[in-house]
Parts: sequence; structure tokens; C-alpha cells
Amino acid sequence: MSESKPEVHVPSTGMWEYSPIAKECHESWEAFKEYLVVCQEDTHQLFRLRSSTSVARCNAEIQDQARAGANGGGTSAKYIGTHGWYRKGRSTGQRKSYFGKSMECKAGIKAAVTWNKEERKFMVRVTGSSTSHNHRVDRTVYENHPS
Repeated sequence: MSESKPEVHVPSTGMWEYSPIAKECHESWEAFKEYLVVCQEDTHQLFRLRSSTSVARCNAEIQDQARAGANGGGTSAKYIGTHGWYRKGRSTGQRKSYFGKSMECKAGIKAAVTWNKEERKFMVRVTGSSTSHNHRVDRTVYENHPS
């Protein structure tokens, strides 16, 4: 057996720490999303919106939003790394696919509409983030990811 390294496209094992989200408060959901796009390009991390809000909770949030006067995207959002969820394959099962399986990466970002006391207005604030990945994150992976 040779001691050659695996090819670049084969995910390696281990934990990788990347730059945390630097800017905490944003004027609106649009401003937050624009910042997130730039942040993803700079750090080569990919995040997608993950929503699991029930209808009852969504209706309660809409009522709270109307009372607060905030508009444009609800009261909270959770973004997870694109390697963190399972996407059902479209194959017929004739061939196994290593890359169709979830890597169960726990990297993610949480944001919510909160009251900013200093500015005396509602803003979108990053309430939590994890930039620890269980897979390699670099330009090659970023540019070749299907999302």
C-alpha cells in the first residue's frame, strides 16, 4: 500500500477553527445578509438559512413584529453550514456516493431582531455563532460546493 495523500476533493478528518463573525449589529435583515455574503466569500465558509418555525410560532412572531414596528424578515434566523444537513440523493441506489452523506458539521450562525439601547432602535444582532468545522474549509471547497 502506498503512503500517498488523498486527493484534494476527498474531505479529510479533524476540526478546523475559522474567523468568527466580526460585526455583531446590523441595521436590517438585508444589511445582515449582505454582510454574510461578504463574510462567506472572505472566509470560504458557506451558510444557508435553516428554518424550523412552527405555524403557531410564526404567527406569534408576526404579531410581535407588528407591535415592534420591525419589518423585513421575521424576528430570528438560524444559518447552518452547508455541510451540516443531509440532502436526499436523486440516485437510484446503483452506486454509492460518499459526498451525498451529511458531514454533520455543527458550524452555524444565529441572528435575531433585538433592541439596541445605545441607538434606541431595533436592529438585527448576531446572537450566537460557531465557526468550528469538522471538514476542511478553503477556496477549493468553497468554489466547488454545489450550493
